[in-house]
Amino acid sequence: MITDLEITYGTSLAPAGFRKISLQDGGQAELNRGLAEVPIFLWYTHNDSKLPISEVKLLLDDEVCPEGFEKISRNVLKGSGTAYFCIRRQSVPDELVVSNLAILYSDEHIGKWYMSIVC
Repeated sequence: MITDLEITYGTSLAPAGFRKISLQDGGQAELNRGLAEVPIFLWYTHNDSKLPISEVKLLLDDEVCPEGFEKISRNVLKGSGTAYFCIRRQSVPDELVVSNLAILYSDEHIGKWYMSIVC
């Protein structure tokens, strides 16, 4: 169960305990592939002291996080626009939670157990 997300730019690393999301073939999964000189990466972690994430939304420009969501403070499109992830944590014990994330590009297909976030 994923409890936190982090965004990094270029060769910067996320805090200890975070894992970088890779492509299915093990390559680097840049969130901004082809849009900017500095690559942007998404990281995740599992932390037993926090409730798991149950939903992820991508906000563009001046959109505001919906009620009950937390904003991930780093811009997903640094230098190419403005976009932020917002997360909602599990609110009831049996609610489905995010247990895996994948970055797919336009020519790839999402698996049946993934929720798609279109950029």
